[in-house]
Amino acid sequence: MRAAALPTLEQALNTIAGRSVPLIEHKAGRAEEILAVLEGRIDVDAVVVQSFDWEFLAACRARSATVVLGALGERALGPDRLERAVAAGASVIGWNRRHVDRALVERVHARGLKLWVYTVNDEAEARALVALGVDGLITDRPAALRVVVRGAGR
Repeated sequence: MRAAALPTLEQALNTIAGRSVPLIEHKAGRAEEILAVLEGRIDVDAVVVQSFDWEFLAACRARSATVVLGALGERALGPDRLERAVAAGASVIGWNRRHVDRALVERVHARGLKLWVYTVNDEAEARALVALGVDGLITDRPAALRVVVRGAGR
């Protein structure tokens, strides 16, 4: 049996757009290339482009004032790093669950940003994070955790 070919970014967008908000995690490629695929096919403010490479995010912001950018990270997020994320143009902070506490939620929200947490697959952990006030959960189990989030009134 032949394995199915991976869809291109354009094919994936055609499938997802209109039914959900596409969340694109940058792994490789230049900002110009990715935004060229987005522009004309989807409203760039209706997609989230996220990356661990904050220079890439800054390049996206320089090309598009409206694309929603997410700064990913996995270590402690102190005030200096938070300011760097803001300077890169991020409006979403996507952070490793091991480094998220109420103080971080408050610091991110005080800057007017959203805080999403990855990768949350445990329902009890999801409930605790929602109780802290995080704005989103990145998960491999969306159907199971949707119940948790909806039950919290979000």
